[in-house]
Amino acid sequence: MAAKRSKYIDTMLSMPMVERKSHVISFPGIDPSTWDEMMKFIDDPVAARQMNMKDVLKVAKNYNKYDFCNGKSLCNFVLSEYFKLLSEKTENVDDIIEAVLLARDANLNFAYINGMDYIWKKVRSRIIPYG
Repeated sequence: MAAKRSKYIDTMLSMPMVERKSHVISFPGIDPSTWDEMMKFIDDPVAARQMNMKDVLKVAKNYNKYDFCNGKSLCNFVLSEYFKLLSEKTENVDDIIEAVLLARDANLNFAYINGMDYIWKKVRSRIIPYG
């Protein structure tokens, strides 16, 4: 089932590799609860609509690493919206930096652009509500 969602997994199962015969692929860097969350956000439209920045921080790198295109697109959208809404409220600067760095590292291009735009606006602002 995951092969339909990931080019990486699909390729592993279609190449003459051990995984093709065994139909077993291990992901040593992903614990089972994270894997379940990753699949939940891809499979369940309600869960996808409820995804927040903290969820993105947990799953985006794995979506990128294992080429889950829909998961990566979802994270890109959620994080982009997070940065757009920041202008309406004050957030923890550490969370903002962590989110921008994740966007860069997980190739979430629109989110990265929106995050950097937000940071530049705050840096240029005369009133910065951060300590």
